[in-house]
Amino acid sequence: MNDLSIPKWTSILRDVIPDHCKNQRPFVCDGFGNPSDSDIIVIGKNPATPLGVNWRAFWQDTSGFDYISFAKCYEQPMHTRSKTRSRFSRFGDNGSRCIVANVCSEEGVEKSKKECDCNVAVLRVLLDNIPQESTIGVFAHGTEATAFITDFRDQCPNHWHIHTTCHLRLGVVMYVPEKSTGFAQV
Repeated sequence: MNDLSIPKWTSILRDVIPDHCKNQRPFVCDGFGNPSDSDIIVIGKNPATPLGVNWRAFWQDTSGFDYISFAKCYEQPMHTRSKTRSRFSRFGDNGSRCIVANVCSEEGVEKSKKECDCNVAVLRVLLDNIPQESTIGVFAHGTEATAFITDFRDQCPNHWHIHTTCHLRLGVVMYVPEKSTGFAQV
């Protein structure tokens, strides 16, 4: 089991996330600090809402991801809440602890296919190091995320549920993680 401490995560992430990554969002622990506490990873194409902040401002070497600071920054009036982020609340409402990550970490709505591989090393670190026993699986939405997880599927534990769908911003039927069945439609 890879139940890593925050200092260990800090060390691993330094290898794949630059110290200066303004306008990039490698991942968000949605409501908690330690990536090891997650039970699902939600993967999309890229973060749509530009924050213009160095992601490292949200990672504390002793406590992990500072979701409270991230949420305060994200909810500032100058930032428009994306439809996708609004739909993420359903995961948390079901009691899940989600890591939200993207194939491309660069913030902004339109990214070319060429730009969409910039976060693959971070995704691999997350998928390789989160505790496999407590993780339900991966929810990938959008073409780029589906392509990534399709390539990575053979490396995922057999009990993980992999769900792929079109992009959440399109208002698709939403699924939430369910420990026994993987994902349930809501």
